[in-house]
Amino acid sequence: MEHLITYLSIAFGGALGAVLRFLIAQGSLKLIPGQTFPYGTLAANLLGSLILGFLFVLGKAQWLTGAHRLFWTTGMMGALTTFSTFAVEGILLMQGGQWKPAVFYWILSVSGGVLLAFLGYQLGSRITGTH
Repeated sequence: MEHLITYLSIAFGGALGAVLRFLIAQGSLKLIPGQTFPYGTLAANLLGSLILGFLFVLGKAQWLTGAHRLFWTTGMMGALTTFSTFAVEGILLMQGGQWKPAVFYWILSVSGGVLLAFLGYQLGSRITGTH
């Protein structure tokens, strides 16, 4: 039964994360109509990095454990962020002759993701007193 709860937690978190990613992508299209730059995926990946850094510390401090931790980290954040979409969208920008935006997107996604994961980690550390 414990394994079933674990798998269901990951599955439900993944479903919610995927829907959230879709909503972010759709929201970016409404905010910036006619865009060719993948703002939605960038926003989802950066937001997910921030939240995952924060959640990591909550897990480390034992504020978030077991199936709850897996729901949020492996499920929700795993589905919210996506490396494969990030890679393909950059390639599509390059194929469309947009080399500079493609490189900018990759650099901003990677450096921004790492920076925001660090900031989320720091925030979680301050809140939980964990270092």
